[in-house]
Amino acid sequence: FFDVDDRCVEVLRQNLEKLRFADRAEVRRESAFRSPAALARPVDLVFVDPPYAFFDERRPEIEKLLRDWSTSPALAPGGLLLVEHRPHQPTAIPELAQVDEREYGGTVVTFYRRASVLS
Repeated sequence: FFDVDDRCVEVLRQNLEKLRFADRAEVRRESAFRSPAALARPVDLVFVDPPYAFFDERRPEIEKLLRDWSTSPALAPGGLLLVEHRPHQPTAIPELAQVDEREYGGTVVTFYRRASVLS
């Protein structure tokens, strides 16, 4: 998990402890816009949930973030990248296959999967 807010980082750590997932997750107090290639090992699940305004105000950064994850070995073969956004905010990631999309009121979660074998 990446977050720049100290309170969010602490809540994430507490929740991971309560759920007994602390040994399977990493929490970092830093920007999610950093390169995923710096991660020590590939991950199976990436959940991208920026403030919705970023899709408009920081669109080039969001597109770069999604592109970086989609092409990085940090996303394991068969790994899922989930993007939470508003309806009608485009999130196409050509390098990954869209495998599902769910709408919950004013929130959409789009699921992308990396091919099982990297080329």
